[in-house]
Amino acid sequence: MNFFKQYQSISTSLALLRGYREHEDYDLTDHLPVDINLNSVLDLRDNSQRLQDVAVMIIDYNMPQKNGIELCYELRGLPIKKILLTGEASHQKAVDAFNDGVIDCFFRKDNLALSADLTTQITRLQKQYFTDVTKHLLSHLEVDYKLPQSDPVFIEFFDEWCKGNQICEYYVVDKNGTFLTINANGAIKYFITHTDRSLNNFTEIYTDVDEVNLHIQSVTQRNKIPFFGIKKESWNCEFDQWVDHLHDPSILDGRERYYWSILES
Repeated sequence: MNFFKQYQSISTSLALLRGYREHEDYDLTDHLPVDINLNSVLDLRDNSQRLQDVAVMIIDYNMPQKNGIELCYELRGLPIKKILLTGEASHQKAVDAFNDGVIDCFFRKDNLALSADLTTQITRLQKQYFTDVTKHLLSHLEVDYKLPQSDPVFIEFFDEWCKGNQICEYYVVDKNGTFLTINANGAIKYFITHTDRSLNNFTEIYTDVDEVNLHIQSVTQRNKIPFFGIKKESWNCEFDQWVDHLHDPSILDGRERYYWSILES
């Protein structure tokens, strides 16, 4: 309990939003323009404390001094997901605690498949934990349009891709939904994501720029999709270097059509 009294999640303490003081409406009393600082998300990968986030707790009902449900009630204000292990006598109490939202999952300790079931639920609840602590970020990013990250088709596809590539961490790096991913060996890949909206916005900027006309045609025809790197925009790159930043896309059809590509770091 002393640990949890001092505990603060790194994920929930990110300074993602800041006042957009340069906006013309900032001084109006009925407006509050904000800027979303996605670099704060990316900077998290360099924080040595990021892996100390407590996402899931496994708690035995039978403990000295207080039982597992009593402990869960005391920790109810934390976003940590809680799995309770019960015996036959405490099973109904676990059902009641689950219905009351105090715990997220429970298992009988005499369950023959306990180890496998725990592994499955830990994975599910870890993902739910990070979904919950970042939902305010997604809601701000989706003020004007929906992102792939809220499309069930994309979510399922990306989850399977992560499993197949042993991805342990991923961080959103731009407002189109591109991810920086890190696998079990520490290797970095970029999962580049675009939609027709984002590609049209890109091509409109350079419609009358002759130096990149062929590149713009390839994007317009959806033969290429752009990604100029972390914390970079297209105008930070010389036109003769654009060829290195245009990538062959694959297509995923969900709520809308998604164009995606993988870039090795």
